[in-house]
Amino acid sequence: MKICYLAQPTIGLNQSGMKTQIDTLFEYFKNTDKIEVDKYNIWKNNKPDIIHYFGMGEGMLTLLQKLKENGSKIICSPNHWPIKSSFDKILMSINIKNVIYSNRVTKKYLLENADLFIVNSEAEKIKFIETYRVSSDRIKVIHNSYGSEPYLINKNLFREKYSIQKPYALMAGQFGSVRKNQLPVLQCWKESYPDLYILGGYDKTPYGKKCFKYIEDKNNIHYLGFESEYDILESAYQQCELFISPGLIETPSLSAFRALINGAKVCSTNFGGAPNEYFSDNVRYFDPYNKNEIASTIDASLKSEKWMIDFEGLKKFSNYSINQEYKKIYLNLF
Repeated sequence: MKICYLAQPTIGLNQSGMKTQIDTLFEYFKNTDKIEVDKYNIWKNNKPDIIHYFGMGEGMLTLLQKLKENGSKIICSPNHWPIKSSFDKILMSINIKNVIYSNRVTKKYLLENADLFIVNSEAEKIKFIETYRVSSDRIKVIHNSYGSEPYLINKNLFREKYSIQKPYALMAGQFGSVRKNQLPVLQCWKESYPDLYILGGYDKTPYGKKCFKYIEDKNNIHYLGFESEYDILESAYQQCELFISPGLIETPSLSAFRALINGAKVCSTNFGGAPNEYFSDNVRYFDPYNKNEIASTIDASLKSEKWMIDFEGLKKFSNYSINQEYKKIYLNLF
């Protein structure tokens, strides 16, 4: 059986959560018996038995039609955010969400012709059915994994690279992205707090410029840019006093997940996805639209001792456990 992974043409432009998910699946299954995997190449005649498409639009209609005509089964991971904002409800009520969020024609084709939808939370499944009236028997829930198990490395790699001596807090994600909602964290960061380090690419948007301007004269907030070295990231998670995930939309954040399983205290948004479906009582939550609540949660978390983390309960999100679920679905569909 051959499976090809496919996503929108822009997938390689940055290290998004979707790209990480595809890379993780590819690396896991490339040496698996009975399953051959590849990333779809438009210059090759791939002839996959199953095309696993991540997304629901981005001008892929003709390619998906041809693959279906040639006998490929289509699995779609729609990445449909269970947003709770008033703006989202307005969009749904006037039925223009399809136009704004992605290519309407491709989405319509997938809704009618995909053999299976795989979503990443029960919350996403409920929202997907509510929005598109898709039969529940065409949808399976497979949660995202947190990746590989934590392993022993030089815990000082991050400190050594960036010459960090003192305790620190951490945020990771595209700096200046409206969705990542980092500005209220910057605004509530007190001079008495530990140094805050921010990892990720930079969005040169008006919001991004506002974030950047805000930290220019802050002595304890530092933007470090994108960090590609996995071991350095792991060491950053292992030693941070607190990891903050303030995004308006998170499935949850993989970086927050990595920080959590490495034993860090984590503060997370409770909106826009299903963080509590993954994290349960292992993190402290806040409303990302409430600046005062963000500030008070961060303040209380920094002052508290490290709280208990249910590492055993989190093992159901391990790479092995999650990919076994994918394997079962691939084999059953084939």
